Amino acid sequence: MNQLQLAGPTAVEVNPISDVRCKVVLEPFPRGFGKTMETPIRRILLSSMPGAAIVKMRIDGLLDGFGVLDGVLEDAINIALNLKGVAIQLNQASNAELMIKKKGPCTVTAADIESHVGINIMNPDHVIAHVTEAREFEMSMYAMTGVGFVPADELDIDDLDEISGVRLDANFSPIKNVATRVENMRVENKTDLDRLTIDLETDGTIDPMQAIRYVATILQAQLSAFADLSAKVAEEVEEKDDGLHPILSRVIEDLDLSVRAVNCLKAENIHYVGELVRRAEQDLLKTPNLGKKSLAEIKAILAEHSLSLGLRIDAWKPPIGNSDS
Repeated sequence: MNQLQLAGPTAVEVNPISDVRCKVVLEPFPRGFGKTMETPIRRILLSSMPGAAIVKMRIDGLLDGFGVLDGVLEDAINIALNLKGVAIQLNQASNAELMIKKKGPCTVTAADIESHVGINIMNPDHVIAHVTEAREFEMSMYAMTGVGFVPADELDIDDLDEISGVRLDANFSPIKNVATRVENMRVENKTDLDRLTIDLETDGTIDPMQAIRYVATILQAQLSAFADLSAKVAEEVEEKDDGLHPILSRVIEDLDLSVRAVNCLKAENIHYVGELVRRAEQDLLKTPNLGKKSLAEIKAILAEHSLSLGLRIDAWKPPIGNSDS
């Protein structure tokens, strides 16, 4: 069958507005394709971008997250809300312990955050608290990397429970605002084409154009499986006994793992049981939001099927050619 080629955008205009904001114009799209591309681009930017956030805090002198500290203007709740506005980069680390130690009276800002590992604070003037009296203000925090928004009770930081402190809802997304617009446009005699405009603002931890490129990478990864469908569906594994465990070709959702564990694995492009058992335990521990509790859950369920992590199964291939093979 002859394949008709739909023309994609041939002009990409990038208009930087500031270090954290830019406007990207793509044109021309065939009629309707501007809207088709607008929705997934906007969704990925708002919900699927990786970043870092402070997920736990402990203020010396307070026993919980609802108290008031003498000589500090803000209560614990307002301090926690202010911490959510800190734009932080963890560089090569997946987590970091942070500390603030100040002598009042003073204004405590994000610039006062210290750590033993390399971090970057992109909004150092962001106010965290006001100390109004001559007293010490000390606070310890824990930051980690992740994707999207994760409620405090779903964060996989159970191994930190022995560290006293208050869990915080985490908004890992580095995207502050996305505005998209699709307009009709004309090229010569064609009057039914689309123009897509993306106005993107980040918190400074990621370059706006880097964010756009990341969206393209995610879209390509999600759609690549469909490219080989016709060839792979035609291949039948009938009468082929390769001695491999049949569960290897099943998706990880079939293992009855928790939603958190499944999402963490899929974020690492692990979609099949065969891809999972190839991974070493040390590699999985580096996965954002996947802690020791989730790892123990994965190992226990694999053991029920006489499987384990770190297996060498060179003969196994993903059913639709997923990325790890």
